[in-house]
Amino acid sequence: MEPNHDILAFIEALITHSIDPKNFSQFKNHNSDYYSFRITFKNGLKFWIDSDDLNKVKLIKKLIQFNLRVQYQEESQFRCLLHLQKGQKYTLITQSELGIGAAVIQFTMEDILLGPWAQYWDAVGIICKKKSARSFIKLMFYGNKSFAIFHGWVSVKNDLWEESENSPIKRSKYSSFDERYLTDAIASVGKPPLYSIIF
Repeated sequence: MEPNHDILAFIEALITHSIDPKNFSQFKNHNSDYYSFRITFKNGLKFWIDSDDLNKVKLIKKLIQFNLRVQYQEESQFRCLLHLQKGQKYTLITQSELGIGAAVIQFTMEDILLGPWAQYWDAVGIICKKKSARSFIKLMFYGNKSFAIFHGWVSVKNDLWEESENSPIKRSKYSSFDERYLTDAIASVGKPPLYSIIF
């Protein structure tokens, strides 16, 4: 049985962001309670799965992403990342994979990917372009990944070395993977980050 056309229009409005998914009551004749909406969601999937239309297959994928987004808003430790806006510039400070210093990435936001990554159910992927780059990259957030995000491209002092007046030899300020590399870099910006999670 074909679902109500008002419901289909509502779903399409949600996934194209023409209405705010946080406020279901914006749409005419629709219950604002999300849990009742899940019934509609499942019925819509059943209807579209029976179709070979490629556009409807794409719509199913978008519906699944929307369903994940609502779940992440309620449960994921990285839910703050869902508020990043497409086309906006941000600066990410996170732990270096090499263990020395902090990793600083200035990027322009493009999209968010939600879904499992390895053993982590609530991983978040940021699709973006690094400053002065032409191609997109994916930044993954999962597990106990500490980070801070600032709005705009900010200047970060990422000081790795400790100097001694009695010795010309430089050595790293802290041991490998010391959290202070990250917290020092964040503090050097001189203003609070837009979002931060420190484990």
